[in-house]
Amino acid sequence: MQQLTFDAPAWLLPIIAIIAYIAARYLYRNTTNFDKKTRYLLLTLRSLLIFLLLLLLLGPILKLTNIENEKPIAAILVDRSASVWQSTDSIKNRNAIQAFMQTKNLIEAQGFIVKEYDIDSASLKSNLTQGITNIINREEGKIDHLIMASDGLYNEGISPLYKDFNFKITTIGLGDSTVKRDLIVKNLTYNKIAYQGNQFPLRAEISTKGFEEDEITVFVFQNGKRVSEQKVKTNPSALTPIDFILKAEKNGLQKIEVRVTEKEGEWNKNNNHQIAFVEVVSGKKKILILAQSPHPDIKALRSAIEENENYELDVLIDGLPNQNGDKKLNEADLIIFYQLPNTKGKSNWYARAQNTKASFFFVMGEQSNWTEIINLKLVSSETLPRQKDEAFASINTDYPNWQYSEDLTNNLEKWPPLSVPFFKYSIPPTASVLCYQQVGSVVTPKPLLWTEQTNDRKIAVLLGEGFWKWKLQEYNQTETHVLTNEFWSKLIQYLSTTEDKARFKCFPVVKEFQLNEIVVFETQIYNQLYEPIFGKEVDLQIKNEQNQIKTYQFTTSQGESKFIIGSLPEGIYQYTATTKLEQEQSIKGEFFVSKSSIELSNTQADFNLLRNLSNQTGGKFFSSTQIESFKIDIKTWEAKGKLLTEDTYNPLINLFFIFLILLILVSSEWVIRKYHGTY
Repeated sequence: MQQLTFDAPAWLLPIIAIIAYIAARYLYRNTTNFDKKTRYLLLTLRSLLIFLLLLLLLGPILKLTNIENEKPIAAILVDRSASVWQSTDSIKNRNAIQAFMQTKNLIEAQGFIVKEYDIDSASLKSNLTQGITNIINREEGKIDHLIMASDGLYNEGISPLYKDFNFKITTIGLGDSTVKRDLIVKNLTYNKIAYQGNQFPLRAEISTKGFEEDEITVFVFQNGKRVSEQKVKTNPSALTPIDFILKAEKNGLQKIEVRVTEKEGEWNKNNNHQIAFVEVVSGKKKILILAQSPHPDIKALRSAIEENENYELDVLIDGLPNQNGDKKLNEADLIIFYQLPNTKGKSNWYARAQNTKASFFFVMGEQSNWTEIINLKLVSSETLPRQKDEAFASINTDYPNWQYSEDLTNNLEKWPPLSVPFFKYSIPPTASVLCYQQVGSVVTPKPLLWTEQTNDRKIAVLLGEGFWKWKLQEYNQTETHVLTNEFWSKLIQYLSTTEDKARFKCFPVVKEFQLNEIVVFETQIYNQLYEPIFGKEVDLQIKNEQNQIKTYQFTTSQGESKFIIGSLPEGIYQYTATTKLEQEQSIKGEFFVSKSSIELSNTQADFNLLRNLSNQTGGKFFSSTQIESFKIDIKTWEAKGKLLTEDTYNPLINLFFIFLILLILVSSEWVIRKYHGTY
């Protein structure tokens, strides 16, 4: 559909038509070389030419409306997690899924666009809600119908019954919902970090389905050595909890295995054991938060720090009695000054903290004392901030001390902005900027978060408050806090650790890898001026629990500090890395690969969840043996497409056919006049 609009009012059109005619009439007033018909033809051509030229001065715009019928999307989600394949005959399940996938053509025939998705078969966890949410985000909310084939079991995230979906969900039940005789080590509850010389608790919860008042024996092995056992009576109607107390004797990673004796007639003996890894360390890092008053930001920091069991956190509020402030200041490895120094502060904590060896992290806000902050040379400015602004955080990918994941880098600038002071300032020349301020879509050169090292003290400064909203935003999007925890954990880890001046560093990027996860090592080599150097050959040996050694060799290069090992079997691994500087440098460490058995701890399909999910959303439930009924139901589906309109605007003066019309008018008039012997 096309529509012509003008910047000027439409009543000008007849006026310019009259003006065009009068002007043409005036130009041909004394013409006698032409007969009457030719004169009228020339007069008409000249009038049209003048009219079009005057019309273009009014700025006419051609509006083109394109209407498109968008077909609705029907998404197919297939659960290929381990619990589906362990619950019944794999051939039967494969045939059921194959028959289910053959309905794709029927769905397309009803007018739908069909998209296929999987819950990964290599995954050791099932998150049905996240699987559905990922499809919604991928298709930008264009889903009209979801068809999900699953056993209804999830072991991560919330139940999909607690989410509101604005489309129908038809479910296909896979697996077997009948109760089978099975002994399962269901859950292990333990601290991932224990302290050398201490005892630590371990609780095992045993499921004893189908075994009535029977006796079982549960064993605990520590690094392959049996250290404890208990005999208990089975309780088929509930989980049987068993508590053990173990000793943390040796520094390093400890492999803890809980195994229950096998019984005749068990359906699945692969879930009779579970393995846990406990890291035995010598002591915790102590972190202290100082603040003038409570704030949601402090809560957000606290929850992120307490995710790591290797940290011991205290919070001191200025003015409260009996807090043992001096003792905690002297013991802290990291002190976080939240909106301190502060004009209302009474304890002068900063002056007292100067006598400690702790690292400092300053978080600035509306209550900060900017006169004192500038005097401390945390920032340099000739004026004090009088106004506030809002700025998003944009991660500096050239930051030298560590790198954040690509997911965090891409998402952080989309999270709620921080409240920042609006003024002109500069930071110390030795500082490294971790985040810049982003206003709208423009990343400014203004630092938002930076770190520096002065003498033997590490310092970080964050020039904004309100980051508690990040945590809510991420949970609203993904129902996790993985990225916000990553942001704070790397910063806190850097600040709370003693500076390592070793010139050769080689270490796994994480301490714990999951089975099937790629093992990656990070390598850093420095010269005597502590500048990074490249082109050095590194030998890496990795030894498993059976003392089998694999040797790797690689050369460092600029921009490629990581070396990929590949996936490794479950277990504890020790590594030794060596390189040649002035003399041979060597470093040792360990990591572990864990296998989650949570998928195998329950293989009894939950068809009730699938049935309720379909009922809630207006869909239907079918078992894997009811594919023919499912095909009949598809024929009743109605694809309700959406009419999408797109408007494009183009000034009339830009159109080629307008130029062509003007050219034809001018040329025609010139040819006729030339033919009759005049110009």
